[in-house]
Amino acid sequence: MHAPTKQHLEAVNHVLKYLKGTLGKGILFKKSDNRDIEGYVDANWAGSMEDSKSIIGYYTRLWGNLVTWRSKKQFVVVRSRISRD
Repeated sequence: MHAPTKQHLEAVNHVLKYLKGTLGKGILFKKSDNRDIEGYVDANWAGSMEDSKSIIGYYTRLWGNLVTWRSKKQFVVVRSRISRD
């Protein structure tokens, strides 16, 4: 960081506030001989019966340890149209 900006400082403050609020929590990161990076993504296309929106999810593992994950409902509905020429 040879040229930090105000946005960088705001990001650091955001992380510090998060850490301050989670002092009693932690992430278990076990030592392993497995040095792989693994990622997985899946979606259920138009899976919501209420509004036909898709839900996407992903996770990543580093050395066999879960490091990121997320599940999110999409904001928009995409409809495809088949053209019959």
